[in-house]
This record gives sequence, C-alpha cells and structure tokens, in this order.
Amino acid sequence: MVAFETLYREGTEIAVHADIEDENQTVTIHPQPEPEKPQTGDNSNIGFWIGLGAVALGGLVSVVIIKIKKKDEDDE
Repeated sequence: MVAFETLYREGTEIAVHADIEDENQTVTIHPQPEPEKPQTGDNSNIGFWIGLGAVALGGLVSVVIIKIKKKDEDDE
C-alpha cells in the first residue's frame, strides 16, 4: 500500500508528494493473529449434579417411608 500526501493552505494546494516508487511512502500491513476467544458458559457436569440430587431425593423418600412404616407398626 502506498500513501500519498497533499498539503493545502487556505484551500490552495501548496505541496504534493505522490511518488509510487518512493519506499518512504510504502506502508506494509501485516495480518494480526486472531485474538483468543473468551470461554463463556459453565463447565460443570450437569448430569453429575442431577444424578446426585436424584440419589439424595431417593434417600430422603426412603427415610420418610421407613419412618412412616415404623410408626404404623408401633401404633399396632
């Protein structure tokens, strides 16, 4: 890419530098590496937590059922 320069004073062109062969007017653009994308969301294993909750709930229901049965047996 080559940059050209034009200087104006009060609307009148007073200087021009537009030599396409001039190395000092050549601009080289280097491609930038793509920035690393941030991680969004959650990494936790939702299946593990659902399974753990189901086991805990099952244990709680079992304890309640056992207590109800034991209470019924004690009442008799």
